Parts: sequence; C-alpha cells; structure tokens
Amino acid sequence: MINYIYKFTLLILVIAVGFGFLSFYKVNEYTAAIADGTKLTCSDFQKGITKYKGECWECPTGFSNHLAKMAGDPSNPKHCRKAKNYIKAERHSEPTGLLNITCKSKEVWYKNKACWTCPAGYKPARIKENKGNPQCKPKVKYIYKAANKIGEKGCPDGSWAGTLTKKCYRCPEGYKRNILKTVIDSNPTNDPKACKGEVTLMESILQSSSE
Repeated sequence: MINYIYKFTLLILVIAVGFGFLSFYKVNEYTAAIADGTKLTCSDFQKGITKYKGECWECPTGFSNHLAKMAGDPSNPKHCRKAKNYIKAERHSEPTGLLNITCKSKEVWYKNKACWTCPAGYKPARIKENKGNPQCKPKVKYIYKAANKIGEKGCPDGSWAGTLTKKCYRCPEGYKRNILKTVIDSNPTNDPKACKGEVTLMESILQSSSE
C-alpha cells in the first residue's frame, strides 16, 4: 500500500513539474507581417516644406525660408522671416512757427498742415509718403521665427518600409519584426517568418493540435 502511495505521489509530482515546464518554457513563434499603408514623403503634406533629418517642417503663415538659413536646423529661431509692413503715421500736434510748418524734431515732421510721429519700433518713411497719408517704416525690417514640425517622413510608428517598395508593414500585436528576414523581403506579408514572438510550450502544443 505504501509503495502504491509513493508511486502515485511521484506520478503527481512528475505531472506537476511537466505542466509547469510546459507553462513557463518559452519557444519562438513566427507569423507574416501586415500591410500598414504607404511610405510618406514631405511632399505628401502638400505644403511648402523644409526637409531635415527625416522630418518635415514649414514656416508659420506669412513667413518664408530665410535663404541664409535654409540648409540649417528649421527649429533655429531665425529660420523663417517676414518683412514688417509700413503703417500710417500718428498725428502728433499742430505745426508752429512763422509759416506754421515747424514741428518739434526730426522724429515729428510736417506734412499736410500737421505734425506727425511714429509709434515705438518705427521711423518716418518720408520717401514712401502719399498725399494725405504720412507713413512709418519698421526700424527692424524683418520678424524671425522658427519653422513648425508638421510630420515625419517614412512609415507610421511601429512599422517599417519595404526594401523594394514604398509600402509600410507592421507586425501583429505581441510580435516584433524579424530583422534577419525582412531586410531582404520584397513583401513581408507573404513571409511566414517576417514577425517573431514568444509563446509558452503549452500554447504552442495547443495551437499545433488545433490546426
């Protein structure tokens, strides 16, 4: 009787160890990749684009690439520039003097029976004046800004571009790209080993028996 109990206990122990081994030991499993759209280029964004290190950038509205900086980093604060506009002068005061044509200084000038001045950051644009419309021009001609990143070239995050195509591919959830296979794959959706994952030995046996 004791011998029988000993053998039965030993059998249960072997089964438990075997089950544990099957449940925890991992084996490789492979599957084909999934198509994931088409590889993008900066021109696909249909805007005035600067290409830099695989990224696509554009200047803010009204700004254009500053020629001296075009080849540089678009995040540079002076990559894009826009010329400031001329603006109307502000009426300052009435003229004085014998002929009523004298104004306070060079920054306050006479035009059309009045004295005019410019707001901060502007100076008289005498050569640009039109009758009845005294103007001011900016002391600093340009406004500068960095470009805005609008996207990245290539494929979506988590996918890769085919070697010989412009198509993108990704692996199913739980799998990773099998680099050794997909480097030379022309179409990894047809390659049953394009993606690599891990399952327990138990899962592998159950999957094999269900096929």
